[in-house]
Amino acid sequence: MEACDPQSLADFALSVCVTWAKNGSKKDGIGFQHALGYLGDSRSALLLAKWYKSYPFNADTEGGIEVLGVLGLRGSNTAIAGLQAIARFSKYDKAIVKAREVLEDVAFSRGLTPALLEDLAVPDLGLDPNSRMSLDFGPRIFVVTLDSKLDAVLMDESGNALKALPKALKSDNAQKAKAATAQWQEFKAALKVQASDQKKRFEQAMLTRREWDGATFKEVVANHPLLSKMVRSLVWATVNGDRPGTVFRIDADGRYATADGAGFLLADDARVMLPHPVHLGGAVEIWLQTFAENKLTQPFLQLARKWFVEGPDTENLISDRDGTKVPLGALRGLKAKGWEFEEGGAGMVWSVYKSVEGTRASINVEPGWSLSGFDYEDFGGDQAVKLSLRGSDPIAYSELVRDFLSLPVATGEEP
Repeated sequence: MEACDPQSLADFALSVCVTWAKNGSKKDGIGFQHALGYLGDSRSALLLAKWYKSYPFNADTEGGIEVLGVLGLRGSNTAIAGLQAIARFSKYDKAIVKAREVLEDVAFSRGLTPALLEDLAVPDLGLDPNSRMSLDFGPRIFVVTLDSKLDAVLMDESGNALKALPKALKSDNAQKAKAATAQWQEFKAALKVQASDQKKRFEQAMLTRREWDGATFKEVVANHPLLSKMVRSLVWATVNGDRPGTVFRIDADGRYATADGAGFLLADDARVMLPHPVHLGGAVEIWLQTFAENKLTQPFLQLARKWFVEGPDTENLISDRDGTKVPLGALRGLKAKGWEFEEGGAGMVWSVYKSVEGTRASINVEPGWSLSGFDYEDFGGDQAVKLSLRGSDPIAYSELVRDFLSLPVATGEEP
């Protein structure tokens, strides 16, 4: 490692590991993954995360668990982001536990909290402080920037939007054009992963009341090259007790402004949150108008999110749905939203439940269905549903009711 060129070592480790994978990923070659941990670059982290999610690994194989350790060994922003995505979205409990363990080890070794490690690990993907990147063809230069949904926007030097990066012309510098094209391809691949993960991460921050101090928020969120365009299309708030204080957005110039356009100074010691609409209440309509006037599109549902508060109106909505029939597939789909099946005798399910922040919802189903794979007469098919709720956390209550009311009503037609 001391004697050789780092880039050539990274190329070598990557090519050897790819060759090993193509030849069946035998157990005695796991060391090739470790080589990526010591010698690899950002490409290796992306490859390992991709392998983990698809071929040839999963959490139940020795190779799958090794991937998580190697990503931790890499310790780069890209590797940590891959671990965070696995910890949040993996279908395998063993993977979630292992990824969290690795992240905790990395955070401890750096003297950070896991939440702050998440923020610091967000890569810039080569974007400058203004969220722009140049692709140099020599005589021609193309510019890449991002929109509020973290989609790439490609433009020529005059600012005209392009659907694709043009092919090199004879008048271009062939070497520069080839390098720029490769840079563009790598950027698109990395952005696809980051865009999905970051939108889900910030939506989760809204649901869990994640807080930042003002100084950290400005440094790692508001002014981050990858995140700044996205966070400017969200509504933020200072924290007053356990409620939103001053509600604000970040405008195109990076200025902090309230709904009426008045600017204010965000103190370094302020606490900042991403408020759920249930906490904004009547202010939601005001902010929807502000965003419409400024033609702002949000990266995920915040202001337009359906929200519910405890009371007669919500209880009536629930009562109207109780007893209606729902397609079995829709109930099974709740598992992707964190709901669990309560399994009874013979693998039968008569209830689906979810607990969040001390609030528990359960949906009783009739006639129920089997998890064992056996087809029982009079079971399966459309299910009559009834919701029961316990607990009073406002965000958890709203989200659980939202999940229930989003279930489609069965048409009664055969699939």
